[in-house]
Amino acid sequence: MTKLRGYLDKNPQQTKRLLGMEYEQLIELIQAAELLEQEKRQELDKGTLRFIIRASGLTVDEFISLL
Repeated sequence: MTKLRGYLDKNPQQTKRLLGMEYEQLIELIQAAELLEQEKRQELDKGTLRFIIRASGLTVDEFISLL
């Protein structure tokens, strides 16, 4: 959390003066941006093959042979 966000969380009445929008609008904007970022990350991860070798106890060769 940035210093500005921390300040605005404690003093939501100052949001309009500092950013030109209501505190509720700021929170909605932040939530929408976080959701969009999550969706984009999921879209990128669809084409990504993840290797979780240490957790499985397999060597790289064993893991690849299972593919």
